[in-house]
Amino acid sequence: SRFAVRILPELVFRGENVVEELVLDVDYPDRITKILKILGKKNNNTLDWMGKVKRLELKDHAIKILPKLRFYEENVMEVLRLKALGPEYMAKILAAKNKSIRVGKVKRLVLSHHAVGILPKLKIHREDVLEELVFEAYNSGHTTEILNTNDNSIGLGKVRKLGLCGYAMEILPKFNFHREEVLEELVLSSML
Repeated sequence: SRFAVRILPELVFRGENVVEELVLDVDYPDRITKILKILGKKNNNTLDWMGKVKRLELKDHAIKILPKLRFYEENVMEVLRLKALGPEYMAKILAAKNKSIRVGKVKRLVLSHHAVGILPKLKIHREDVLEELVFEAYNSGHTTEILNTNDNSIGLGKVRKLGLCGYAMEILPKFNFHREEVLEELVLSSML
């Protein structure tokens, strides 16, 4: 249900509980604004209850909770997927400082549509190797934010497989690969 997101602040996962998959898709701003207000009063402005999550997908306005998420240190997320169909979903996130949004340990990170622009804002665990980093950009507007950065200005860290789909291929010169790069596979796809 579209209103199920309202129960989010009431959920608490403790101990060894593992959430296999959590998908939050919020298409109206008022629904996530209420959640953020409740969290601000309740949990010192963080969602530290998330515990262990294997797959997390945030769509559209749900992306706004990303800076509030706190996972257990030992949590290793299999997949983190962020998808924003319009630029309005990303405005607040893009105003954040670079490397200010911690995502913890992630094996596969997928940034889709306007969420492609969030990469400079993400702080990915240093010692970890991302098994796969995928950018899906289906029109030129999806890459505008990153194209406004300098070449070689976005550090990727250690990535095994890098996928650039559609217009995302244009952002390749913006990446500064890690000195100890482990890139084994580069996938360039013009499929739109």
